[in-house]
Amino acid sequence: MELDNEKLKEIKEAVKKREIKLYRLEEYIFKELFNSDAEQFRQAIETAENIRAEIIEENLGVTLDKIKDSDKYKEKDFINTSKLKEEGVVKGTELKIGTAKIPLSISGPISMKLPFLDDAKDFFIPIATNEAALVAGLNRGFKAMNLASENFNKIGNEKNVTKKALTTSVVYNGMTRAPLLEAPDIISAQKFAENINSGKYNQMFSKIVQENAEYSKFMDVKAFQIQNKIWLRLRFNTGEAMGMNSAVKYTTLIMKELLDSNKHPENKNITLIALSGNLCCDKKAAMINITEGRGYKVEASIIISAEILKNVFNVTADKIIKLNFWKNHFGSSLAGSVTGLNANAANTIAAIFAACGQDLAQIVESSTCYTFAAPVLEDTISSGCEVCKGALKFSVTLPCLEIGTIGGGTGFGTAKEAFKVIFSPLYKEIEKQKKEESKEVLIDDLNKYINDEETSNPKSTIFAQLIAVAVLAQELNLLAVLANEYALCDSHMMLARGERS
Repeated sequence: MELDNEKLKEIKEAVKKREIKLYRLEEYIFKELFNSDAEQFRQAIETAENIRAEIIEENLGVTLDKIKDSDKYKEKDFINTSKLKEEGVVKGTELKIGTAKIPLSISGPISMKLPFLDDAKDFFIPIATNEAALVAGLNRGFKAMNLASENFNKIGNEKNVTKKALTTSVVYNGMTRAPLLEAPDIISAQKFAENINSGKYNQMFSKIVQENAEYSKFMDVKAFQIQNKIWLRLRFNTGEAMGMNSAVKYTTLIMKELLDSNKHPENKNITLIALSGNLCCDKKAAMINITEGRGYKVEASIIISAEILKNVFNVTADKIIKLNFWKNHFGSSLAGSVTGLNANAANTIAAIFAACGQDLAQIVESSTCYTFAAPVLEDTISSGCEVCKGALKFSVTLPCLEIGTIGGGTGFGTAKEAFKVIFSPLYKEIEKQKKEESKEVLIDDLNKYINDEETSNPKSTIFAQLIAVAVLAQELNLLAVLANEYALCDSHMMLARGERS
């Protein structure tokens, strides 16, 4: 069916003016443009998806040809993991026959303040999932958090208080690899471990990485000894890359040097059993990643008033606090979980990982999450603060989030465009400030924060914060749904199957 371009433009403008809800676009187009003709259903859905993608492109100033699966994309490109080098073709992935596709949605906006910006920016997060209700729940959580931030801004202006409703914190813990070694006896193993832990070889390790890396740096190493076996847990700063391949490469170079008996005769009887002895600990839920760190430790917290809890979720802070304790903490502990004291953090993280080309197997440890809920004390902001009465402080801690913004699948196909969506507010800010000569310092700060891959891992730091904020929103929403008796079933049946109870 040939569509009227002018009518499509009118619909797009109506969406922009919020006269048509973005999430109601399929229903509207199917009814208004296609007269609810079942034979035209697929074209109606494709038309709605295309209009929605175009609106995102125009709002963020990005192009999403691959995500839209446009004719332009089909003609000129495909998701190519292969590279051509002098020695021949490097396939990247073996026996490739095409690509798997997952529906990709957009969540947001979520308003977040970054340290180098004068004001908060609206961020959107791509979500790849086959699950109904995931994006709807995420956006409901974002809605409540944005309202909470508006509340606090108003309070701050009235009482000169600088506290924010939404806060985030990131610490880079580094990527690890833990080779397993063997000594002739316990005494030799203890001596070798002591030499490692004393820092005897740290300068050598640092030099090896420095001579063979463009961005990565050696951070530290810790030896764990049992009987005549020794595990060395090496940590590297791998820049913007998630860094697993880099960690393996530098561990290999370090082991070859360390176990060279001509250069280090004190280690002549130490042998390598395996480059990985599972103390890293990669692609497994493990307490050592929580206590020692792996990837990023990122935390997010929000303070939400009783009024917002009631209007958005129809719950009280007391209900959320009680449910979080008995479900997330006591229930998880009773089930034997030590890394999953949360409602469904893995759901959100998996969807973001799939959208952004992350290592999907690392969802296992990256979704380690502790969810906290507590009442807000009146003096949290200032004495006599009305918004604190009956308010909720809701927080998540992700101690071992393993992510990257370069390398792996991040540079291919739709993932590359997904990162354009994520970082578009920052690049738009750079373009804006370039026009204001008085803001040259801010431009430098922005460029440094976004592009300085060698030192501060700026893009991945922002990415980590957005993942934590998304997990926070989804955790809050799910607990609120569960606190409303049978609402969990009702929402999933309606959104996934169109059934109403």
